[in-house]
Amino acid sequence: MFKKNYFVKSVIFSFVLLSAIIFSCDKKNIIEDDLDICINSFELLNSENERKNLGSDIISEINAQEHTISLTVPHIAELTGLKFNIKLCEGTTISPASGEEVNFEVIEESTEEETTKKPSPQRYKKIFTLTKGGTQKEYTVIITRALSSDCSISSFELKKTENNGKIFGDRVGQITKTDGANTITLHVSDAANLDDLTPTIIHTGAIITSGEVVSTTENSITTTTVNYTVTAEDGKTTKVYAVKYVKSLSSDNRISKFEFKKESNVNDGLKLTRSSIAEEGKTVDVTIDNSAGTVKVKVSTEAYITDLIPTITRHTSATISPEIAAHNYSNGNKVYTITAEDGQTKQYTVSIATDLSNAKEISSFKLEKSKNETKIFGDREGVITESTDTSTITLHVSDAATLTDLKPTIIHTGASITSGEVVSTTVNSITTTTVSYTVTAADGKTKVYEVKYVKDLSSNNRISKFEFKKENNVNDGLKLTRSSAAERGKTADVTIDNSAGTIKVKVSTAATITALTPTITKHASATISPAEGIHDYATSKTYTITAQDGQTKQYTVSVFKDLSNTKDISSFKFEHAQNGDKGFNGQDYGGTINNPSNADWEGTITIAKMPHTITNLTGLKPTIAISASATVNPAAEVVQNFTRGTAVVYTVTAQDGTTRNYNVTIGELSAMADITSFKIKQLDHSIIAPNVTTDMTISPTNGGNDYTIVLDGEDDNDVKLKPEIVVSPSATVNPASGAETTFTYGIAQTYTVTAENGATKVYSVTVKSSNSKMKSFKFKTSDVNNSSKRIVQDVTGVIDHGTKTVTVNVAHDAELNGLTPHIELCKGASISPEATTPQDFSSEKTYTVTAQDGKSTANYAVTVYTLKKEFISKWRTNRTYEKIQLPIYDGGDYDFIVDWGDGTEPKRITNDNIVDASHMYLHSGEKTITITGKIEGFNFGEVFKCNAYNSSIIGCADAEKIIGISSWGELKFGNRGGYFDGCKNLTFLPLEAPNLEGVTNMNSMFRGAINFNQNIGNWNVSNVTSMYRMFMGATFFNQNLNNWNVSNVQMMNSMFLLARFFNQNLNNWNVSNVKDMEYMFAGATDFNQDLSSWNVSNVQIMEAMFSGATAFNKDLSSWNVSNVKYMRRMFEGATSFNQNIGSWNVSRVSSMSEMFRGAINFNQNIGNWNVSNVEDMEWMFTSATAFNQDISSWNVSNVMKMDQMFKDAVSFNQNISKWDLCKSMYSMGLMFSGATSFKQDLSKWKVPRGTSMIHMFENSGMPYSGSDKSEHPTHKTSDY
Repeated sequence: MFKKNYFVKSVIFSFVLLSAIIFSCDKKNIIEDDLDICINSFELLNSENERKNLGSDIISEINAQEHTISLTVPHIAELTGLKFNIKLCEGTTISPASGEEVNFEVIEESTEEETTKKPSPQRYKKIFTLTKGGTQKEYTVIITRALSSDCSISSFELKKTENNGKIFGDRVGQITKTDGANTITLHVSDAANLDDLTPTIIHTGAIITSGEVVSTTENSITTTTVNYTVTAEDGKTTKVYAVKYVKSLSSDNRISKFEFKKESNVNDGLKLTRSSIAEEGKTVDVTIDNSAGTVKVKVSTEAYITDLIPTITRHTSATISPEIAAHNYSNGNKVYTITAEDGQTKQYTVSIATDLSNAKEISSFKLEKSKNETKIFGDREGVITESTDTSTITLHVSDAATLTDLKPTIIHTGASITSGEVVSTTVNSITTTTVSYTVTAADGKTKVYEVKYVKDLSSNNRISKFEFKKENNVNDGLKLTRSSAAERGKTADVTIDNSAGTIKVKVSTAATITALTPTITKHASATISPAEGIHDYATSKTYTITAQDGQTKQYTVSVFKDLSNTKDISSFKFEHAQNGDKGFNGQDYGGTINNPSNADWEGTITIAKMPHTITNLTGLKPTIAISASATVNPAAEVVQNFTRGTAVVYTVTAQDGTTRNYNVTIGELSAMADITSFKIKQLDHSIIAPNVTTDMTISPTNGGNDYTIVLDGEDDNDVKLKPEIVVSPSATVNPASGAETTFTYGIAQTYTVTAENGATKVYSVTVKSSNSKMKSFKFKTSDVNNSSKRIVQDVTGVIDHGTKTVTVNVAHDAELNGLTPHIELCKGASISPEATTPQDFSSEKTYTVTAQDGKSTANYAVTVYTLKKEFISKWRTNRTYEKIQLPIYDGGDYDFIVDWGDGTEPKRITNDNIVDASHMYLHSGEKTITITGKIEGFNFGEVFKCNAYNSSIIGCADAEKIIGISSWGELKFGNRGGYFDGCKNLTFLPLEAPNLEGVTNMNSMFRGAINFNQNIGNWNVSNVTSMYRMFMGATFFNQNLNNWNVSNVQMMNSMFLLARFFNQNLNNWNVSNVKDMEYMFAGATDFNQDLSSWNVSNVQIMEAMFSGATAFNKDLSSWNVSNVKYMRRMFEGATSFNQNIGSWNVSRVSSMSEMFRGAINFNQNIGNWNVSNVEDMEWMFTSATAFNQDISSWNVSNVMKMDQMFKDAVSFNQNISKWDLCKSMYSMGLMFSGATSFKQDLSKWKVPRGTSMIHMFENSGMPYSGSDKSEHPTHKTSDY
């Protein structure tokens, strides 16, 4: 240790010089003499030394021989500003006087004492001078601070660097102090190695020792306890701390489950959810290899993997980095790092392979009889019909098939196939059984085939009719035709027994049956074997019938000679099939037969009247049914000439040859052709004409030839009716009664009545509408009157037919006088006044609509309203199926209609459905969104939390889509700031100002709007109180704001931060209420405007105000900065600035660190500044290469930090040796490093012991030996 009164005589900047500076604050020598001057008492009264922690009055011990006064105080006593109660001998005075505040200095121990002695009490001294009669005597007052009994641990840590391989992160112990015990708990990894740990302990007291290690396990958690004993300086007091290492931190850094969920527009490019865990509705196509750190995902070959968001399951206490977000896996893999609770990490590389096939088709579906015996009766091949929805496979099977437990033969692609439930339906007596088969592709996508077993193959293998026809030289051995069915001209002499499989035929006893050819009728789809050829029926004949489904049945045919003697005509008719050239039009005409009771009498047959259209009655072929075994002449189906009213004779001959005559007559026709009744019935029109609500009987007019039907025709062009018409007996009407007929409103429909004899009469039927509704009401721009009245687009009115009102909303600036409406009415209706006549719509206007029927009318009251202005914005999407979300939020006030501009239906948005304020656009490009109504709250920063500096946030893309606003409409921003935050593509706003009523917060309004440069100088910002970050990062913004009224603004911090091109005159601004201007022009590299008129008297913060404003160099000398507290970095990097600011009142400033750092041109006289309150000057003139002003008079006594203050200030060389650094200084590292011109004697500086001076003069103009590289403990800042 250096001796007292050490005098530095030369500027040799070595370790010796630094030590001299540190310790030159020691006091003068003690002067001793033996004058007879005495002290009666010398004591410290607790009552006079409040807050000095004395605890009680302290009486001193006075040694008059040694001229010493000794006192012992508690170790916590405060020894500055002590007041002693001193009683002196008479005539004696003392200095310092009794009651005067006194400070003591430490009595330093020698280096040898410090290293060899045990802890000893710290001693302090002060010289008191007694005076009596001009004689002085000095007493040395020595205060001894008792050794501390404090023995506490204040910090207990395990540092990873000190315990490498044992723990996996720094762990800080939680200290719990109680009366009974003291514990320190550290939570460590469940995989930690707790052997030979090296803790880092901060404690009071002299020594600390540890005890034995004890481990316990509870609920699978192991706790290891070690007792640490701390012994105080007094050697008596001890305290035990139980240190518990709890192995409760999980080391699990694995991914337990990885999946891509396909839901709610997330991962919609996938075909299915992909997961590493088998769950319902998911395919296990994800493989996690924890050893290799890989996650391999298989997806469909058709999947889109450009924007996938995974769901990753890990231990609940583990974290993942980076955050889970959308990733384009087509550009490569994604690496995730899982950090366990204990700090251990594991990386997983996620890769996606699009190699799962999407094939899932059935190419063949069969039912083979051999595999389905007794169920089907032949092989069946399915007909496959492919569809984008559900494909179908149709198999036609027997109507007698059994469809349970079928075994189909299926050929298909895909990984698997499954069948579903069986469902049967019956339509038109045909049962269809449906089974759904699901084919699953390798990628998990499925395709459903509906297999339909249609039971429409007939199992009918029966003979329905068997006959021997005697005609055309066939079966001419018979006397008559024989048949199993009674037909005209035939005898039913054939009996079919389907159960027994027999057919019995009766013929004449004279018949020849050796060469008969049968006619056999069966089901249309059945086949017969052998074919129907000639056979000798003296013996029976066997036929086999095979049904459509393959089933067979045999019939044995036997012929018996057994004739009948009857000869009646049972049926006589003229069939259209037999008389196709006679104009029967599909109608058969039967006869009424009168068979006499006497076998010898003649019979009569009266034919139903044939219409007049049948004019040729020659060559008619009747169809006749007679008694068994009988014949008729003329024969059935034999041509015969007839005349109306004249009888033709037919003779029936029995098998035995007897006959009977029948007189056949065709009746004469009537000439009547009248409509006797015309009705419209509601029941007939419930479907085709619902506007027929009641039965109507229509009365004729115009002498009975015209009928008028009145209906509410809406705006239909026509209507379908089914009139019920009654005409003269035997007459016909066309269109027919009850026939569905289309009537065109207002145009007559002709009905023609034809009498029996062909005479006709024409009637006219007209349907007229009673609808007097107004169809539409518009103002069209194509009308010159309207376009001149500011109708800029077609406007359609809203018609309420219930109240007979029309409401029309036109643009807010439209003129209502002289508008011409375009009115559409229902068919045939008329309107008054004429629709083409201009009208004054400034008040309600009435229009009368008269229906087509000339009777029904309706009066419509038309009211025209002017709309509120529209809020019109323009956006841009860059891809198909891209969504735009409006920046509205809970807490705003909304009731508006939004037109998305793509032809879709406009949507109403209210406070109840703001989540619906988004729209998906099918195509990319510019979109114009129009909003009409209340919208109070429009804020990109509030909704998307996005700006140019955190654009990775999901949702930022929405802020980047807006490119401009062309009309403000009724928009109110709200009052949350950030209105266009992050809108980096915003380029234009309306020329008129928005409604800023109620807006006091414009924070971050255009932050990050890098392309915005719109004239907004006419905005009314008079109510705004905060413009924090308003144009931060608005790179290209450079508009005139000089007329803004900013008189209420208090916050302008960061207002033009990084607004690089901004350089506008702001000298009209009233900033008298602004308190904070930190970073206001930081990074505004082009800004260089006159601000001298600004009243900054209320500003408290100017930190970094012009930092990086490289062009700024304007006069600020008139500024009143008397209230500014912080000027840190104020002109940092302001490379052009060099203005006279020497008159500034900086007396309240506490921080000037980096104030002129890098201000390479600044060199103004600031020597008169009052820096007495400044505490921090580090880096103040760093790299201020031009600065070299006299600042020797600065009062820097409160400055604590001067690190790098003049670093690289290559011009600075001023005498600052008188600076008082003895009070607060503790850090001066690199203070003059690189200050190559600095060569001043600083040997008189008194610096507190422990002040850091590392490399203080490195590379400066001072001689430097490198010995100032040592650092001094900075925690003893009170030692001098």
